[in-house]
Amino acid sequence: MSYVYQNRNKYYSERQIYKLAHKKEIINFDLYKEINALYDIRNKAVHRFFTSNIEYSHLEIVLDRFERIYQKLLKIIYDLESEQIKKGVGMTVLGKYSESDKKKIRQDIYYKKIKSGDEKNLAKTLGCVSAKEVVEFASKKGLLQKCKKCSHLKIEHFDMNTFEKEKEKNTNLDYYIGACRSKNCKCKKYEER
Repeated sequence: MSYVYQNRNKYYSERQIYKLAHKKEIINFDLYKEINALYDIRNKAVHRFFTSNIEYSHLEIVLDRFERIYQKLLKIIYDLESEQIKKGVGMTVLGKYSESDKKKIRQDIYYKKIKSGDEKNLAKTLGCVSAKEVVEFASKKGLLQKCKKCSHLKIEHFDMNTFEKEKEKNTNLDYYIGACRSKNCKCKKYEER
């Protein structure tokens, strides 16, 4: 109970909790080391971002590491809670959601949090929209590359009508690349340089 109800007299730091989880063999040594390493990076990013050597471009890699750890920990928690349900102990009880319901809920969360790649969501998160942000997004997605055939940008081959109709079904931007939208262009399909 002291792990759940912490107070000023009995307090466990995050590192102490990692250590206890390893000591009680809930997590293995490799996972323990990775969680500690990510905690160090998190401290640099949150508390010393401008005085540390972390760059914005590093965050994507770090977040990928966090996602992998999250998936491992989610599996451990799922197994522990399943064991509690089977034994009828602890505070976990059997829910009313089927496995397919849970999978759908997780998928919806992942798509909203990870898969959107939407510059409008980026702008909302940042609280602004700048040309630089949109250009960076388009560059990352390869939309500012030139077509071999007509030399227009890939984005000028982008079919916005189809995108608006089907964006929920297909999030791959290359799916929407077709004939060039530039005036008087005879190019049928974008060609990689």
